[in-house]
Amino acid sequence: MRALKIGIVAALLASPAYADRKKADACAAGLSPDSKAIYAAAVGKMRRGADNEAVVTAITLSKVSSGRLSPLTAKKTAEAAGDCLKILAD
Repeated sequence: MRALKIGIVAALLASPAYADRKKADACAAGLSPDSKAIYAAAVGKMRRGADNEAVVTAITLSKVSSGRLSPLTAKKTAEAAGDCLKILAD
């Protein structure tokens, strides 16, 4: 029984932080379309203790290299999405 409890706790710690998902989604509702796209692509990949900034950066660079996001606005766009995503990682 104790091993099962430990396993459940470990699984919860490794899973995405959904406690504030509604809060994060509400934050994302006010984002620009480009920031919303980054948020949507990254939200399922956010993990406590992971390098979430690297996830957002990779998604943003992919959008820039494919021409779906301007390099001139990429940083600001990613930071806006990141502000909402941080709610999940906290």
